[in-house]
Amino acid sequence: MSLKKIGCIALFLCALTQAAEAQVVINEIMFAPSGSEFFDEYIELFNAGDRAVDLTGWRIGDDEETNALVGDAMVLAPGAYALVMDAGYNAHSTHYDPLPDTALNLTVDSATLGHNGLSNVHAERILLIAAAGDTVAAATYQPGNPLGISEEKIDAAQGDAPENWTDAKWPTPGAVNSISVKDRDLTLTRNTASPVRVPWGGSTAVGLTVINIGRERATSYEIAVNGNGVAVGDLLDAGDSTRVTIPIANPPAGETPFRARLAFAGDQDTTNNAATWIVIGGMARGQVVIAEVMAQGAEWIELYNRSPDPVSLAEWTVSDVRTTGAFGAGAMIEGLGHILVAEDAGRVAARYPDLSAPILSLTRWPRLNDGGDALVLRDATASVVDSVFYPAQETEASMERIDLAIAGESDNWLVSQSPIGATPGAANSVRFEDDIAGVSLIAEPNPFADRVAIKYAVPFPRLHANLWVFDRTGRRVASLLEGVEGGSERVVQWDGRADNGHLLKPGIYILYLEAGTPDGKLFRVREPVVIARGLNDRR
Repeated sequence: MSLKKIGCIALFLCALTQAAEAQVVINEIMFAPSGSEFFDEYIELFNAGDRAVDLTGWRIGDDEETNALVGDAMVLAPGAYALVMDAGYNAHSTHYDPLPDTALNLTVDSATLGHNGLSNVHAERILLIAAAGDTVAAATYQPGNPLGISEEKIDAAQGDAPENWTDAKWPTPGAVNSISVKDRDLTLTRNTASPVRVPWGGSTAVGLTVINIGRERATSYEIAVNGNGVAVGDLLDAGDSTRVTIPIANPPAGETPFRARLAFAGDQDTTNNAATWIVIGGMARGQVVIAEVMAQGAEWIELYNRSPDPVSLAEWTVSDVRTTGAFGAGAMIEGLGHILVAEDAGRVAARYPDLSAPILSLTRWPRLNDGGDALVLRDATASVVDSVFYPAQETEASMERIDLAIAGESDNWLVSQSPIGATPGAANSVRFEDDIAGVSLIAEPNPFADRVAIKYAVPFPRLHANLWVFDRTGRRVASLLEGVEGGSERVVQWDGRADNGHLLKPGIYILYLEAGTPDGKLFRVREPVVIARGLNDRR
């Protein structure tokens, strides 16, 4: 063989060797570890080529000092990583353990990486030098990373320019960089704005999108919402996406956090596999009610929670016909508890020094009219939870709602019978007693044609009573007693006429007794009665 041919072969082999060496890149630099500055710094190398590279005799370090690579194995396979750890890591630290078995575990023949270790306060250039003395890679990192966050190369094949480096999402010693495009990587995003507001008993849906941002086809994946699995697909090509709809039906009142988690076998970045949102469920109407109103002096409104569970009032509103005020983020009412909503909390607290209920405020105060007013309580979904119309307040005593279980119209309110003129934070003095032993309401005869005797009996020596007649549509047609003072028994005769004197049509009617005692107890009794006039005379 001629010397010329031998020289050509040598040059060819040298070019192959240099090309292979050039594919070994600096891929990650941990210069500010959250662990020990002496043992937990590292530099990661990656073989981006298609040939194995022997790192024997190679050196690594900074502009001031480079040191020889040392390890039990020195051949870096194509597509593999080499971890150049501080010399004392294996003996003194387990911070990154377990290190990947597939990564080449190396160190240097010096106590530190570079001159006195990698600086946390000024930029340094890291050099990788092949055995022949050629500089294979030179990458400059910039300080300022949070502790424990390395500097990572974005694309291993695109060189060491500053724009190809950035802060890691998390350290990845011996593994694919956190900010690099992965072979297997699905991401989950939410398309629906949060919070999601659903009125009581309603339903909606939250839209999610699964995107394949990896290089490989995804063949099987699943989404779990608050731990409940929802199978969503088994084929998604690289770059493709698919939408997933999560139904939300009848959520509980208040805030409920939701978390959707994407499960994909072999996913190389699981930090983008979750989507979260908040569902705000509305409150059933009548569960929180306006129980008492003080429209004179230091104005306030009392709310009562009829449910046994605490209720968040965040974003709830109270309004009259002119003004709407909202509760703040931390507003709360305990189960079966009271709160006061006041225009001036200080004045109310001073007026009632024994008050134990919380006093809350609104962003704007719906000034209460002494002559009566309509008030509406809405939850965070803007649904009406309670609406009332309290009558004129002619004294400095509050107006108390008689029966919390029925509508708050003007005839369901009475002036407080409390010695202090109000019952803030406590049961109303005129409250409706739902079940009182010994109360009776009897109509004889029933059915009747011309006249009926209506007798009531109560276990109280004195009371004031209303006795009304309603038709089947709920319309009051006759007032037999109106606030009449009396004893424990009474008989009222009725001829089946309406208040206008006209005979009512035959049919079913409702007798309604409402009676109150001097100490403020109130009760109601209902009894059907049938007018049979003319029913038997038809031919």
